[in-house]
Amino acid sequence: MRYMVIVALMLILQACASQSEVVRKSATVRPGMSVAELRQVMGDPQNLQFRGKNEAWQYCSTNYIGFEDDHYVLIWVFDGVVSGMQTYRNSKFGNCESFFRAVNWEEAPNISN
Repeated sequence: MRYMVIVALMLILQACASQSEVVRKSATVRPGMSVAELRQVMGDPQNLQFRGKNEAWQYCSTNYIGFEDDHYVLIWVFDGVVSGMQTYRNSKFGNCESFFRAVNWEEAPNISN
């Protein structure tokens, strides 16, 4: 029993320590970065939406820790420059790319139509 508890704790700690790839990469994203710099750090967005000069670039990755734990990063771009970022999580079963949130443009740091 003691061995099982130790193994379970190690798995939980490993999951916490190995934060999702997309969250790790996004730690270096800063407002003011160009789209080219953003693409160099994060790669092409898995979901891209536009509204005027505003863009919403979304990324996701899944951690498996006994259940699926999807991590999402939404990066706001205004006129070709990063203006902000949001993160969210999901634990629905399936490919994380199937569960991107609808973009709420009122949350964008800069609104331009």
